Amino acid sequence: MTDERGFTIVEVLIATLIMMVIVGATFMLLNPAQGMFAVQPEVSDMQQRLRVAIDMIVKDVMMAGAGISSGPMTGPLGHTLAAVLPYRVGATGADSSDEYFSDRISVLYVPGSVGQTKTGDPVASTVPAVTVTNEPGCPIGNAACGIDKGMAVLIMDESGAWDAFTVADVQGAALQLQHRGPQLSKVYDAGAVLSQLSMVTYWLKTDPLTQTDQLMRYDGNRSDLPIADNVVGLAFEYFAAPPPGAPDPELVKLPKTELTDGPWRPDGVSPGHYDADLLRVRSVRVTLRVQIANRSYRGAAGPLFVHGGTSNGGERYVPDQEITFDVAPRNLGR
Repeated sequence: MTDERGFTIVEVLIATLIMMVIVGATFMLLNPAQGMFAVQPEVSDMQQRLRVAIDMIVKDVMMAGAGISSGPMTGPLGHTLAAVLPYRVGATGADSSDEYFSDRISVLYVPGSVGQTKTGDPVASTVPAVTVTNEPGCPIGNAACGIDKGMAVLIMDESGAWDAFTVADVQGAALQLQHRGPQLSKVYDAGAVLSQLSMVTYWLKTDPLTQTDQLMRYDGNRSDLPIADNVVGLAFEYFAAPPPGAPDPELVKLPKTELTDGPWRPDGVSPGHYDADLLRVRSVRVTLRVQIANRSYRGAAGPLFVHGGTSNGGERYVPDQEITFDVAPRNLGR
């Protein structure tokens, strides 16, 4: 109790200063780690949206051109019509078939072996009632050859003309069809091929006012649904086999001018005509770009960000992710 030894005020200040330096250094190490932990869920979400978008597009584009498995027009659809189109087709919002859009693609394919038959009547109306014939491969005891109400069906012939319909009703071998479009491509004679159809369009929906960007999937009828949010870039390019005798066997890019200048199939005046060069498509190149959802992790708009945010850099700075990949549809052989 009588010992007067202890710490001077100078020693206390020095100790306090050392402690503050150590604590400050510790927080400097913890703050970036905290930022990294905070941003990781956002990065994972961005990558998951990218994976979902890729999986959906690859699945449908890979199937493009899958065709008829029985009858006089057996084989891939690409032998008769263009199964990959650079514009939107369907009952609502269809683009002109003379146009080309780099941010959308439509693909056609026959999804299964049932529901493949021929028409027993001419098709001359956008709301036709037609009968179907009992062809080899039709389910036994099913007069409509597996065609059900609500199904999407394709009618086509060897001229290259085609039209898509929705089955409004089925009565035995008689089908009531609703055309998915304003006009028929042509009047089809009895004996035209009728088959179940998958018709899908992928396109980029953008709203500059709200900066809402979505990858959309349209089923050609009424279903126009978002696949992934914050998709800020979508582009498709088309590649064809080189001309016969070309020294380079690599696929060549088909530019917009080559896909919008004709010759046209089935002709240049029929509704729904398409450029014959689309029959040459063998591969599709897809470019997808996604952004992080939280604006506080995006910097100023520019090369790294389509839509700017409030981040000043550092660990809370996550640029857009972009990926380019090629899809070679199995039924559009080289």
